[in-house]
Amino acid sequence: MSTLALVMLGIVACITVIIALIALNNRVIFKLGLRNIMRRPGQSLLIIAGLTLSTVTITSALGTGDTQASSLRAQATSRLGMIDEQILGPVQGPLGKSSLTQAQYDELSAQLSGDSQIDGVAPLFSRNLALTAPAAGQGEPIASIFATDDRYEKGFGGFLGDADTPAPTLAALADDEVYINDHGALALNVRAGDTIELHTSATPVTMRVKAIIRNQGLLTSGGSVVVMPLERARTLYQAPDELSALLVSNSGGLYDSVDASEAVTKRVRLLVTKPEIAEDIRAMLATPEALAMLEARLKELEKVQPPNKRLIEQARMLQIELKSPQASDQMRSVLADNEFAGWLGSLPLPGDVQAELSTNLTALSRFQVNDEKARSLAEAELQGSIFFSLFLIVGTFSIIAGLLLIFLIFVMLAAERKSELGMARAIGMQRRHLVQAFLSEGVSYSLFATLLGVVLGIGVCWVMVNILAGALNHFEVTTSRPEIDLRFAVSPFSIVIAFCLGLTLTFFTIAFSSWRVSRLNIVAAIRNLPDLETNPRRSSIIWRLVRALFVLIMGTSSIAGAYSVKQMPVLFSGVSFVIIGLGLLLRWIIQRTPWRQNTITDRVIYTAMGLGLVLLWMFPALWHPLFQSASFDVGAGFFIAAGLFAVLGGVWLVVFNSDLLLGLLNVIFGRFGSLAPVMKIATAYSLMSRFRTGMTLAMFGLITFLLVTLSIINTANTAVFNNRTGITGGYDIVATVDRESALDNLQEAIRAQSTLDANAFLVVTAASQAPYEIRQLESSKQAWQQFPVAAVEPTYYEHVASNFSLTRVSSFADDAAVWKALRERDDVVLLLSTNVPSRQFHIKPQGYYEVEGGFIEDPTLPPYQMEIRVPGTEQVRKLQVVGALKTPYTLPFVGIMTNKATLEALTGTAIKPNLYVLQTAPGRDSLALARQLEQTFLTSGLDATEMNNTITQVQAGNNSINSLSKGFLALGFFVGIAALGVIASRSVYERRQQIGMLRALGYQGRMVLLAFLVESSFIALLGLALGTFLGVLLGSSIVTELARQIGVGLTFRPPWSEILTIVGASYVFSLLATYMPAYKASKIYPAEALRYD
Repeated sequence: MSTLALVMLGIVACITVIIALIALNNRVIFKLGLRNIMRRPGQSLLIIAGLTLSTVTITSALGTGDTQASSLRAQATSRLGMIDEQILGPVQGPLGKSSLTQAQYDELSAQLSGDSQIDGVAPLFSRNLALTAPAAGQGEPIASIFATDDRYEKGFGGFLGDADTPAPTLAALADDEVYINDHGALALNVRAGDTIELHTSATPVTMRVKAIIRNQGLLTSGGSVVVMPLERARTLYQAPDELSALLVSNSGGLYDSVDASEAVTKRVRLLVTKPEIAEDIRAMLATPEALAMLEARLKELEKVQPPNKRLIEQARMLQIELKSPQASDQMRSVLADNEFAGWLGSLPLPGDVQAELSTNLTALSRFQVNDEKARSLAEAELQGSIFFSLFLIVGTFSIIAGLLLIFLIFVMLAAERKSELGMARAIGMQRRHLVQAFLSEGVSYSLFATLLGVVLGIGVCWVMVNILAGALNHFEVTTSRPEIDLRFAVSPFSIVIAFCLGLTLTFFTIAFSSWRVSRLNIVAAIRNLPDLETNPRRSSIIWRLVRALFVLIMGTSSIAGAYSVKQMPVLFSGVSFVIIGLGLLLRWIIQRTPWRQNTITDRVIYTAMGLGLVLLWMFPALWHPLFQSASFDVGAGFFIAAGLFAVLGGVWLVVFNSDLLLGLLNVIFGRFGSLAPVMKIATAYSLMSRFRTGMTLAMFGLITFLLVTLSIINTANTAVFNNRTGITGGYDIVATVDRESALDNLQEAIRAQSTLDANAFLVVTAASQAPYEIRQLESSKQAWQQFPVAAVEPTYYEHVASNFSLTRVSSFADDAAVWKALRERDDVVLLLSTNVPSRQFHIKPQGYYEVEGGFIEDPTLPPYQMEIRVPGTEQVRKLQVVGALKTPYTLPFVGIMTNKATLEALTGTAIKPNLYVLQTAPGRDSLALARQLEQTFLTSGLDATEMNNTITQVQAGNNSINSLSKGFLALGFFVGIAALGVIASRSVYERRQQIGMLRALGYQGRMVLLAFLVESSFIALLGLALGTFLGVLLGSSIVTELARQIGVGLTFRPPWSEILTIVGASYVFSLLATYMPAYKASKIYPAEALRYD
């Protein structure tokens, strides 16, 4: 961010130098530009207001990213405190826990002692447990123990309590006392001196709360934690020689300690890795085939937005190190990084080589060495950039509309001063002098507008953050995400970038518009006549040909590149450029013929180009067979490109055929007395100023298009969420239990409880969900990829069959055969819809597993064969895919599904459930039953949620974010409204003499007022109608293909009330913006106007 700020400051410095040179070398020209600002202060203020909106959008987007990053950084430092690295033992199985022995800890601790970059090393013993407060009647089913010794207090800053009390120490705790963090105290409603019960086994242990400590350095973001001495926790769990981790604190403060993380992590990894295995890995990856695959995967990684800079740097470093004759220390450190090893292990190497690589990566290090704080802070920056990108994408249309407004303003300024500019050119001014005068004036406007935009953008960002915080709270109470406490923050770098970027965009737009308006015909300008079409110069003819060929070449290059990057927006943009290039080339050819003066020619050419763009982008599914683009990624960029090109095509269609529409309006309204002259005057100016009309149409059309499209997609998404049984499979409650819980059979436990009505629960199904490694046999990618796998009891498949829609494999006769196989066989698996390619719109989540062959929309899928493996072992089992669910959402499972017997056959042991799904009896309150269930089995660590309530809360959060996005996007409407205000204001001055002539011929003041309002209404309503029409077309295409993909009976039902509200409010505000200039025009006296020079 600081580098970007410096670059932007450098660009602004160059702009400053340019303006300074104009002021020094051409002082008269500079003063002429500034003089125009004070000639009409009211108009200058209106221009400044219109120019602020781009900067407002940029500032608010940057501020939202800063807020997210700052909040996540605060969350990370709160969770870790002064902990910089963790050293963990190997994990035993998918649901196992990592552990160290005391001897291993002593060995590592001795090796790290004396390191100048390490302030402290401490042991950690941590386990999950349930907590209850008998006096308060409260409980926490999932809490944790944080047990350490005095080395944590010496090297990590210790524990933090209230400012008025002594610092809490472990030595101050009696045998029956513990500390509890502030979150736990709030959840249990306890204070210092109260008693709590720790449920670590069948018999609870009663403890007294010594004090409440702050949640700093306890390795949790929002959970309940009890703190006790290390030996007492070991005794409690009967694990006298066991540790969970070794904690390391680097030298430095809370944030700058990460500066030493790379060096410390490298030294520790060198202590625990095996050089001979690293050398074997180097030899495997140094082959030409492996290097080529590594280069290809790195290119794919670099295309992911926002980029994972850490992973990219590690991959580049490995490429360099592989050229060395032996494995370097740096290579050993990087290969021992879990995240990088997971990415490297997914290289599509030959099966035996890939299997050996995975085995060696697992065996390379005796322990896991994780630089937790550096990774967490990097993740915070990444998430901040994601939020910035999200809102910048949404705000792109507003920024583009703002730039169009800037361009339009200066075109109108030139039109208003046309006679002055013609006289100036006649007495000897050069075109560059006109450009310099406009630049001087424009940069002055831009400077004030950018400063105002930064201030307003910070205010808009503050409002957005508060709305977003409420939306995230919906997710927090319904998901396992840690609490995110959004804290409004805008960094100085972001303010500098927003100011510089706003000023830079405005400057270049002004420079281009100034160059354009300087190319005027002197005679026509002095007489205030339109520029007449004359025989163009040879240079102009060549330029038009070069322009057409350049657009064609750009289009063909984009099409060719799209097939290598597999990006739909690139492909369709390339086709769009080809359409435009062919149209321009045809126009250039016709201009060399006698038909060049025929107005029908331009109408036909631009109508064809416009129609081609609209059909291409509004119905993308029609062109998949032609372009063979079904496997291309869509991405968020598709909607931006669709809006730009489709609206451009729509504007061409409207502008070059507007005389037909205006003729129809004149026929209709010409019969109503005084409306006839009003309509003729209002429509005549719109036809005469075709460029101005098209620019304003584009502003309104862009914003309306995206708003309508988002509204339709949101409505369709709501319809999908409303199909609750299609998401939950007909189940009502999901209950999760800790892996150390003694609750092995929930159904029997319910029957044994007198406080529960067993008849209220019709079905109780156990399941185990954990990450395993999977791969598809006979595919181009033989790498193992870790992905969640849900092993469910057969009863589950008996009850979901009628609720889930699926695409079965061709070897099964019908869906019933698929569900039967899942119930009875131990070698089959069911995929999710996102695991299968789609012919239609789909955005594949990063890191998601996807098979090769077939599409989710097909009647049947190919008979895929897969293998599943327990991570870190050689336990492998071959599976047959039976089909894929069509619904994009499923609860509570987030991975592929199989029978419980499948994983038991894989591991050779019984699978312990870690969650249960329950179906309640009709008429029973599922939410109340979930709460009762959790209260009853609180001490067993059971956490129950009602799935319908979860869906409602998530849907509410989605709606809040969608509303925020649409509200953020609606800023662009102010650009269009400001444009109409500017057009109306400038039109009054530009047409002052014409208004006087009309009044002298008998026009009444109210007729002048009505003419201006009708003209503005025509432009606003046409732009709104264009955007609405295109938005409905694209929305219809998206919803139709979505319904075909998920198969839930989804129908296209536009939210007309919401759309009409958007259109109506925009139209009303546009009328308000044009009323005052129109009213002033109606009060102009004929004699005064005709004397005006």
